[in-house]
Amino acid sequence: FKLNRLDEASASFRAVLELDPKMASAFFGRGQVAAKRRNFVAARDFYHQAIKLSPQIPNFHHSLAQVCFRLNDHKAGQKALSNYRRNKAKVYFSEGRQMLEKSEWKGALVRFQKAEESDPTYTDATRYRAYVQMTLGDYELAQQGYDRVLQIEPDDFLTRFYFGNTEMALGQLKSAEKTFLKVIELAPEYQDCYLELGDVRKIKGDFPGAESAYSMGILQDPSWAPGYLWRGRLRYLRSDIFGAEGDFRSAIQLAPNVAAPQYSLAHLLVEENSDLDMALKWAKSAVFLESAPEHQALLAFVYFRRDQVQLARAEIERAYQQAPDNPDVLMWRKRIYQQ
Repeated sequence: FKLNRLDEASASFRAVLELDPKMASAFFGRGQVAAKRRNFVAARDFYHQAIKLSPQIPNFHHSLAQVCFRLNDHKAGQKALSNYRRNKAKVYFSEGRQMLEKSEWKGALVRFQKAEESDPTYTDATRYRAYVQMTLGDYELAQQGYDRVLQIEPDDFLTRFYFGNTEMALGQLKSAEKTFLKVIELAPEYQDCYLELGDVRKIKGDFPGAESAYSMGILQDPSWAPGYLWRGRLRYLRSDIFGAEGDFRSAIQLAPNVAAPQYSLAHLLVEENSDLDMALKWAKSAVFLESAPEHQALLAFVYFRRDQVQLARAEIERAYQQAPDNPDVLMWRKRIYQQ
């Protein structure tokens, strides 16, 4: 075909189709031969057959658009051109997704940008481009991308949620709070948004509002363990010891294989010096579930409070050797050696 030996090319494509009547590239080849011979009607029909078999290949749509314009069918030509742009964008988008899976963030960003350039209306590419930019810390450009998607799809709650994340990162707390409330209105079952709403209110110093946000999420889903955990931590911060302990126990009951609620309950019990046996139980369990240095350090302090000083110092030194810069480890270690 490239040597302009059209008869031979046409015969070759026909032979291929006799062997495999579903070979899209052979139909496309016959369309190319027909277009070269200026038989645009036949070329259009062959391109349609190729697209029917393999609609994802961009060049099929591009060639169809060219012959449609030749036939003065501008409506069909514009449609084919639009399909070409979308499918070309999808190729770049797919490459970007594959790069994301390998954590190749900058390469993925380039692919998503190319997808947007190919088809500016392809909002999936804009969403992912914004997500990568947010991950890389370019919050302003990420925010612009999410805003662009929302102009087209205002009820896309997940994009609005990430838009709120960029507002938080940029210190736009008042607008972030409004954004998260809108997300909850659009998708009340999306529990992550209650956490973000609580966080933004905590940053603003609105602790009652933050507790209300967690409570809203719990009311929406009474089995939501993270809600109890974060509400418990906030209640403890506000000196509501009884409420905090109840929340931590609820979180443990709902998520018995997660270390964080057990760590938090052990922390509360040892600080309040209320039930050191239970503090020891939950501190040990947290370490068993997740042997993090801060968990080991808390266990060391529980030993210390129980007057098991040698065990306490051995445990805290193990944690310190693992993470000498961990602020929790340093705090517990200081308290063990100062008292």
